[in-house]
Amino acid sequence: MRRALLVGGGLGVLVAVAIFALLGFLGRNSDPATDDTASSGTDSAAVTTGGAQADRAWFDNPVLEADAPDPHLVRHGDEVLVFTTNADGLHVPLHRTDDLRSWAEPVDALPDLPLWVSPAQTELWAPAVLSLGERWLLAFAARHRDTGLFCIGLASAAQPDESFVAQPEPTVCDTEIGLIDPFLVADEDIPYLLWKRDGNCCSQPSEIVAARLDDDLAVGDPSVLIDRSLPWEQGSTDTQTTVENPALVSTPQGWILLYSGNGWESADYAMGYARCDTPMGPCTKTRRAPVLAGDSAARGPGGGSVLELGEGLWLLAYHAWGEEIGYDEGGRRTLRMDLMQMLGSNLVVTGPTVAPYRVELPGDLKAPTGTG
Repeated sequence: MRRALLVGGGLGVLVAVAIFALLGFLGRNSDPATDDTASSGTDSAAVTTGGAQADRAWFDNPVLEADAPDPHLVRHGDEVLVFTTNADGLHVPLHRTDDLRSWAEPVDALPDLPLWVSPAQTELWAPAVLSLGERWLLAFAARHRDTGLFCIGLASAAQPDESFVAQPEPTVCDTEIGLIDPFLVADEDIPYLLWKRDGNCCSQPSEIVAARLDDDLAVGDPSVLIDRSLPWEQGSTDTQTTVENPALVSTPQGWILLYSGNGWESADYAMGYARCDTPMGPCTKTRRAPVLAGDSAARGPGGGSVLELGEGLWLLAYHAWGEEIGYDEGGRRTLRMDLMQMLGSNLVVTGPTVAPYRVELPGDLKAPTGTG
């Protein structure tokens, strides 16, 4: 079982310790056919430093034991907000914390569904949130009442912890295939919408695409960023062979497209990445192995999003199964967090990890009482 970093110093110390803990593992999953040699994970106990540990936010994995698929992480004031795929009767569950350990009861970020959503199939998948000007946008995937196919919708609110109000019509649909797993990102105040063409459901290509949003939030011409092409993305069946859950991250080395692949109800589900020139591509997979793969404590990790901690350093939120895989087997996809950073040209994730994990977050997130 992999163990986590225990860090008591400031952010600079965290970076140094993370680099120290990871340097020995850069070649663990190296692929001679790529320019990346980064590993996913560390098997050694990390360094404990001195300093005021009570001033640091700390947490164990799983961070949240509730079912929390496809988590989207947002920093707002002195809280971290986590939006997830529908669960426990909520269309878009919104979880809130100010210390990464104690969580408020979830509320529904989208309590009222637009009329285009099927009243018989009200599941909403993989929400994504973006601050744009004086409003916040929420993207979601839901089934259209006329076709039963998933479309992408948008909603807005003045603040991310308020109820979002959906636009009356879907933002983008397809007449032949479902569109799921939206993601929102801005580059120089220009918003872009990413999504997955759910081709693995029906013997068509699975692709992650991107399109620019205009001032009225209408979608421009889409561009294909990546499709399924690597061995680890291939599941046991055609429906389990896919790429999905995009998250586009601006790094000092350029744009990084995080994504998940393989079958979501499988221990082989994992996360990979591609390098992109712009939010519209082109994108290239330079690494053939996953950047985050599961272990016995966290099976099938995926659906990731990030919160920036400092230049080249992020907190990665993702879901993973525990001992039981699949809802029919009594499993649930719990919320987990680990460090992600750029080491030179390599993207590295230290995970999956177990408790304790101590980090310094930007702003005023408080440390919990107790010693951890």
